[in-house]
Amino acid sequence: MTTTAETAPTALVSLPEGRHACADCGQACPEGAAVCERVPVFRGRPSLDPSTPPPALAGYVLLSRCPSCSERPAAADRLAKALGSFRRDGLILHGPALRDHLVAALCGLEAAGGTAAPPDDPRELLSVFEAVYEGLASARSARWASVARPGRCAPEPWAHVDEETRAALRSVAGRLMAVRVAAGAPPVELAPLGAAAPCAACPRSA
Repeated sequence: MTTTAETAPTALVSLPEGRHACADCGQACPEGAAVCERVPVFRGRPSLDPSTPPPALAGYVLLSRCPSCSERPAAADRLAKALGSFRRDGLILHGPALRDHLVAALCGLEAAGGTAAPPDDPRELLSVFEAVYEGLASARSARWASVARPGRCAPEPWAHVDEETRAALRSVAGRLMAVRVAAGAPPVELAPLGAAAPCAACPRSA
């Protein structure tokens, strides 16, 4: 995916000199973190008007993964190999596409306040989070928020995820916890909520 330089994401701060934003959670990575992606940035917008110049390549933004997110791709690889394939909207996902969906689901679980450790059953994880797949895309959109404004990053992990999306993700994470408890598995731990925030598993205040 690429982006245009005019897009203005929210909740971003200046990226410290010589450092890269995390490709998943969006925060600044430690100095010297390995580059995991080079994302092209374009200036201008596509247009149906033939007289309008096409978007021009303005450069590249380098992204890394912070220590907290560095193990997520490997975890997704292990889950993808264990699962083999997954059916979504009539399509059978496997290989890199399945891995990307698992990375997104793991991002969504952590953005919701859940544990970073992946659940034992990847099909359970994907099925429960399927209802808010757009929210998963938002949770993993740090790279697009970063490339929209080169030199910017999230002030803290997942700060680019808006409250509405975070609430939807927490609701689904709560259902995942209920499924696991019903099956006799350990629950997915969710981070404590503020006093006025709703419970992840029910409508009551925490």
